[in-house]
Amino acid sequence: MLDAIERIEIHMRAIVAHEVGYHDPLAYLDPRFVNPKQTMNWQDRRGRQRNTWSEWQARQTDQINRSREDCIEWHRQNHKAMPFWVVVEAWDFGTLSKYFEILKGSYQNRIAARLGISNAKVLKDWLQEINTLRNRSAHHTRIWNQVASNPLPVLPAEAYFQALALDQNALSRLYGLISVMWFLLRQIGPGSRWLQQVGDIIDTKPDLPGCLFASLGLPSEHGFPRQLFGI
Repeated sequence: MLDAIERIEIHMRAIVAHEVGYHDPLAYLDPRFVNPKQTMNWQDRRGRQRNTWSEWQARQTDQINRSREDCIEWHRQNHKAMPFWVVVEAWDFGTLSKYFEILKGSYQNRIAARLGISNAKVLKDWLQEINTLRNRSAHHTRIWNQVASNPLPVLPAEAYFQALALDQNALSRLYGLISVMWFLLRQIGPGSRWLQQVGDIIDTKPDLPGCLFASLGLPSEHGFPRQLFGI
C-alpha cells in the first residue's frame, strides 16, 4: 500500500505546487487561494473556537521548521522566502490532503483534471481515505478487514468504474481503496505493475475460518478479480 501511496503523494505535491504556486510562489501563506469558509472561526463539539486555516498554517509551519531537506535548509540559512515547490517537500500526506480540501474550487478543479477526475469532491474524499490508509500502514496496523465509516465515492461515468461495479461493501473496505489508487496510478505511471503485485499477495491468503475475501471487500471468494481490471 505504501508503495502506491508514495507515488500518489509525490505526484500530488508536484501538481498542487504547480497549479497554485504558478499564481504566486508564496500562495501557501495567502488565504485568498482558500475557500473563505475555511478561514472563518467555528466551534467544535466541546465549545472550543477553531479556525481551519490557522490550524493548517500552524501544522505546515511546524513541518517546515522540523524539516532538514537540503532545499529548505538553504532557504533558511540564506534568509530567503521559501517558494511553494520547496515547502511541499516538508508536507506529509495529511497536510497535503487538507490543503487540497480547503482550496477554492477553481484550483481544486484544475488539480483534479490533471488526474483525469471530473469531480474535485471525489478526489478530496479519496485523499482523505488514502491518508487514513497511509497512517495505518505506516504504523503496521491491521488493514485487511478495516471498514471505513463513509463509503468511497466513484466516478459513475468512467468506464473503469462501470466495469468494476463496486458495491457498498467494496467501497467501505480495502478493495475499494485499491481500485481508487489503481485509477490514480494509471494516470501517474502507466507502466506500473503494482496491481499485479497486490493481486499476487491477496491470492496467498490462507484458508482460515472467519478470514474471508469479503472482509477485504472483494466480490467473491475466488481471489483477486484480475479479469475486471484487464490484467
